[in-house]
Amino acid sequence: MNSSMKYINKGDKPTKTGFGEGVLEAAKNNPNVVGLGADITTSVGMNFFRDAYPERFFSMGIAEQDATAVAAGLALSGKIPVFSTYGVFAAHRANDQIRISICYNNVHAVIGGAHGGVSVGPDGATHQALEDLAAMRVLPNMTVISPCDATQARIATRKAIEEVQGPVYIRFGREAVPDFTEENQDFQIGKAQVLNEGNDFTIVATGHEVWESLLAAKNLEKMGFTVRVINMHTIKPLDEEVLLKAASETRMIFTVEEHQIAGGLGSAVAEFLSEHHPIRVVRIGMNDSFGESGGAAVLIHKYGLDAAGIVNRILEEEASEDLSVFIPKMDKPFPTYPKKLYDSKTLYDGYDFHDESTFETCFDTRVYKHYISYGKQRGKDVRETLARSLHDHFITRALYQLLDKYDEKMVIGIMGGHARRRDDAQYRQIVYLSKRLTEKGRLMVTGGGPGAMEATHLGAYMAGRPDCEVEEALQMLIPSPTFQDPGWLRRSFEVMERFPLQSEYRSLAIPTWYYGHEPTAPFATDIAKYFDNSVREDGIVTVAKGGIVYTPGSAGTMQEIFQDAGQNHYESVGYASPMVFMGKEYYTKYMPAYSMLDDLSKRGIFKNMILTISDDNDEIIAALEKFHESSES
Repeated sequence: MNSSMKYINKGDKPTKTGFGEGVLEAAKNNPNVVGLGADITTSVGMNFFRDAYPERFFSMGIAEQDATAVAAGLALSGKIPVFSTYGVFAAHRANDQIRISICYNNVHAVIGGAHGGVSVGPDGATHQALEDLAAMRVLPNMTVISPCDATQARIATRKAIEEVQGPVYIRFGREAVPDFTEENQDFQIGKAQVLNEGNDFTIVATGHEVWESLLAAKNLEKMGFTVRVINMHTIKPLDEEVLLKAASETRMIFTVEEHQIAGGLGSAVAEFLSEHHPIRVVRIGMNDSFGESGGAAVLIHKYGLDAAGIVNRILEEEASEDLSVFIPKMDKPFPTYPKKLYDSKTLYDGYDFHDESTFETCFDTRVYKHYISYGKQRGKDVRETLARSLHDHFITRALYQLLDKYDEKMVIGIMGGHARRRDDAQYRQIVYLSKRLTEKGRLMVTGGGPGAMEATHLGAYMAGRPDCEVEEALQMLIPSPTFQDPGWLRRSFEVMERFPLQSEYRSLAIPTWYYGHEPTAPFATDIAKYFDNSVREDGIVTVAKGGIVYTPGSAGTMQEIFQDAGQNHYESVGYASPMVFMGKEYYTKYMPAYSMLDDLSKRGIFKNMILTISDDNDEIIAALEKFHESSES
């Protein structure tokens, strides 16, 4: 349903009618099905059964507790009793009998709870069941079902009678609502239905609110969001698998129910996810209040349970953390407000390494060509300038969301030349250094380009694997030693295909389209790619608070070295961090940055220098660990 709704209303129909039809279908197949009423029959859907099988229907009068006890006795005698009344009476007035006579004995009795939600309308608060799901789902052995339309109510009721072994509570409504699910739908008790796919938000809805949620998703799609809609027709047992998938693939979860937000669907979802996959869960429903008399549509709107109310609540929650909901897309080939960092899949979207010509049309190349066509410098086109600035702002936001997951002194940078060849011994050394540091819990950060930067991400990518597999990966890369050689990017993807990412280890690349002629290392799991090179360069030095390892490089590396030295001198982030130089010969003779800083430090001109120079990975790791250990003491 990403472009248009694929669910069509076949005509409004009350879910109580679907319930009654389901009872009748089951009764036709099984003479042991019997019905009980409590002075109300047609308004709770039991008239179909009563008229077809009057000898199997028992009117108990206004005596819900007695009816429940009788249902338990019938079940113990081999019958399958179906007792239906208003949900407020079934779930609350007869709660003691349901708990002891039915649930404690674990008998197969089906209880129909009518008039669910405020959509009952004029009958008012006394007849609007808003706490029934909570009261029923806490009872041991009880199955709780809340179908979304009349067709599903019929199917769910028949299956509840024919397939479930213990007690069942089925909730349904009085008002005619859209009947949109298919006759041949795959309905399984305890297995939710994903009615719409999306990656931004998930709406988990039940009952009449499923249709409103689909409408809300369609409206949100027009604003640039993709919304997953889950029909959680079974509140107990809860479909845990579909919730875990949604929590791992979308940014926020909203539950929607015509019920109190305490104790019902929202509570069930929040309880499960808080223990198994913590994520922000926003519950939409009745917030600790009774209903009132009024038209069904009026009440649904007043309490924010129609599509407009759902959209408004989602935008409020999103805008509280992310003002991008108010920003237009501006028709650029790049997202104006990226919600998360890139990875190799999104950055190289459209690239098939089996056909290297596709690189010219992949996402990264398209953005770079657009960037060049408008000019590297900002100011020529105000919309382009604004779009780039917004993009970079939200990339920074996503970057710090990642960094917040780490101890800041566990973030290690590696700087060095982009010209470092894959067949160079120092490339191999950097791979193993990064692999070991990653396995020790460090987040490795680079500028994301080729050479030393790629070696860092390769090492982090291979963390947790044996060295023999690292050697195999290196041999696969060597035939294309530099990014200017044919097959450089292809071989990276071949390595990733041969060795799929198998661990939770991550690495962070911070490249820029300013140097877009150099491909970004795809081994990085998280890629914060910027337009503004100055923002990017400042970011690398600033975030690597656990220290930076400088491998041999030229002018760009020298700029980063003295930028880092100045930051440490002034303790710009609150403290100084290690500067580790890999390459004694290089940094004391050819490009004597270490010698200069060491001299300036000894003479007191540069303060707070924590300097190390070594060609040995063990010594480099020891220097970084010493800093971390000393900062903890």
